[in-house]
Amino acid sequence: MNAQTEDPSYGTPLDGFDLLSLWRTMPLSHIDPALLQRLSGALIGHARRCEPNTERGDLLLRAQGRDASAWLALAEVYATTLARLWSSDDAIANARDRYCSCLLVAAALKSELAAVVLAVRLARTELQGTDIQLRLEALQELAETLDAASPVGQLRMMVATELGNKPNDREKIEPASERDEESEAAARPSMRVLLQKPQKPSDRDMKVIVESFAPLEKPVELLQAPDALWLATELREQFPWLGAAIDDIASELALAQRLGRNTFQLPPTLFVGDPGVGKSTFARWLGLLAGVPTTTLMAGGASDNRTLAGTARGWSSATPCFPLETIRRTRIANPIVLVEEIDKSASNSRAGRIADTLLGMTDPLLSRRWLDECLQVEVDLSQVTWILTANRLDRVPPALRARCRILRFPRPRAIDFEVLLAGILRDIAEHYGVKSDMLPELGSDVVERLRDGFSRGNLQARQLSNLVRRALALQVAADSVEPRH
Repeated sequence: MNAQTEDPSYGTPLDGFDLLSLWRTMPLSHIDPALLQRLSGALIGHARRCEPNTERGDLLLRAQGRDASAWLALAEVYATTLARLWSSDDAIANARDRYCSCLLVAAALKSELAAVVLAVRLARTELQGTDIQLRLEALQELAETLDAASPVGQLRMMVATELGNKPNDREKIEPASERDEESEAAARPSMRVLLQKPQKPSDRDMKVIVESFAPLEKPVELLQAPDALWLATELREQFPWLGAAIDDIASELALAQRLGRNTFQLPPTLFVGDPGVGKSTFARWLGLLAGVPTTTLMAGGASDNRTLAGTARGWSSATPCFPLETIRRTRIANPIVLVEEIDKSASNSRAGRIADTLLGMTDPLLSRRWLDECLQVEVDLSQVTWILTANRLDRVPPALRARCRILRFPRPRAIDFEVLLAGILRDIAEHYGVKSDMLPELGSDVVERLRDGFSRGNLQARQLSNLVRRALALQVAADSVEPRH
């Protein structure tokens, strides 16, 4: 029996609806609670069946309990490490639908982050016969779930830009079913990633891996870059202390657009700064706002380069290289690959160093014909955006430093306290699947003590986050013992 017949979320009609297509075919307000519950159950059931001995039982229980942050985490699981382990032909073809379906559930549970990511995905997804009015209504609903002070305050404008229309031009848009699908696909930027067709192996497990990459034998989509000025404005609202880094990134995108390249790509970039200054968070927000998928590889503590380079065919653990797996999973040829703590990766390894592999993958010429030892074919990784993070520049190999643009991340300033506090409260609310105004209100004396400690340099951003969470918990405890009249 194949995966499609075993899995109730594959093409399962419920009153005529395909569960995995709900996110791209129907506005959230049109989805009956029973239908949404059926989708949630199908996704959780699929996760349990595909990995029955999973250590993620707590995550699935939280998801079953309508925890929005758990659904965001489950979306990430579908999007990363378990995507290949759960793969069959049908599962691979539906990986993006599963990811976005988890986001749909999280958005229904009032997750603003899920609404933002889902809106960007929806705006960038081919209509494929979907009624354009329903698509616009779905995008409008997702945009309206955001607070006025949301970091994606111009989401409606971005959505309109992605669709190539202004909201008041709806009647002028032709349904996708009436267009020439082949010419439409040809008009979208794309590139070949697999430069040769892999030979079919006799080994069963290896055959599954090779077949999962068959879609990359055709041209793979390249995502467009956002407007550089808009992106810089949005990033400054969240990271006002990183103006120099934001200007550098915006100028790179503006230069590319001026010279006629409208697809998203940045040169290899190294973020350097103390722990807790926002390097990783900034990189993820960059990908979120740009609408480009971002995957993370932890280099810190890695004893060799296998997590990045993959493992050659012939070994039982044979795996394609990390960026190629990212392209297969996202079906996007220009994702962001975030390599964390490159300064803490092994400096000596007989099995290969991550830094040495990065030198090859970021080389403009070598990356165009990179030999993947698992598939045993050359692949084009030249459009991947590489972002590396490090706490100490002196511990990054000199050759890799020379390859990257180095952006220094200073600590947040005293004047950034309000922005930091708002971001911390938003993240805590996101964790519980509520809006910020539903959190307990911190007393003015508590806020002033936090502000004073941060201004004096006694608190770093991560410490501030921990104290804010603790203060909220204490406020709840205090409210619960207050006498009621």
